[in-house]
Amino acid sequence: MFATFIDKYNPAVIIKFPTECGTYNQELFDEYLRNFKALYDKGECFNILIDGRDVESFPPRYILQHGLFLSKYKKLTAQYIKKSAVICGPTMEKCLNLLFSVYTPESDMIVTQDFRKGLIHVLDKKK
Repeated sequence: MFATFIDKYNPAVIIKFPTECGTYNQELFDEYLRNFKALYDKGECFNILIDGRDVESFPPRYILQHGLFLSKYKKLTAQYIKKSAVICGPTMEKCLNLLFSVYTPESDMIVTQDFRKGLIHVLDKKK
C-alpha cells in the first residue's frame, strides 16, 4: 500500500506515507489516488493530515501526478477539504515545493514538522 488512510478521527483523515513509498510502483500510486478520490465520493466535508515525516524518497513523477489529480478535482477539493496539515521532514518539504509549483492549495493549510500541531489543526471543527 502506497499510503495508509486513517479515518477514525472525524472530521480528520490521516494519510501516512511509509519510509519506502518512493520505491513503490505506478500501480500502487494509482491505488492511492483512487483511495483519495473515494474521500470525495463520500460527499462529506473532511480535514486532511498528510504525515510524510518518514518519507526518504518520493519520485517527482508521483508529485506531478498528485498535483494534476488535485487540479482535476479542484472544485471537489474546495468543496470538501476545509483544513489540511502536512507533517514533513526534509524529503517531504522538497516534494511540497514541487507540488506547489503546479497546484495551489484551496484549504486552510499548515506545513509543520510538529505532528501534534498538525493534528490539532485538522481536528478543530471550526471553519
